[in-house]
Amino acid sequence: MPSMDGAPRAVPVIRVASLDDARRRVVEHVGTLVVEPFVIPGVGRGCYFTDPAGLLVGLHEYDPEAR
Repeated sequence: MPSMDGAPRAVPVIRVASLDDARRRVVEHVGTLVVEPFVIPGVGRGCYFTDPAGLLVGLHEYDPEAR
C-alpha cells in the first residue's frame, strides 16, 4: 500500500466475529472510522479505522455468502 511519504507500510487486519459490534466498540473507545464497511464478495465484510495514535487498522468479518 503506498504511503504519503513513499515508505512501505503494512496495515494490520483483525478478524472479528461481528463487524458491526467491533466497529461500534472501536468508535466508543475513541477510534475513528476512515473507510465505511464494504463487501468482498464470497469473502466477507471489512472496514478501516485509525486508533487514537493515528495507526490505520482494518477489521474483517468472514462470510463466504457475502454478496
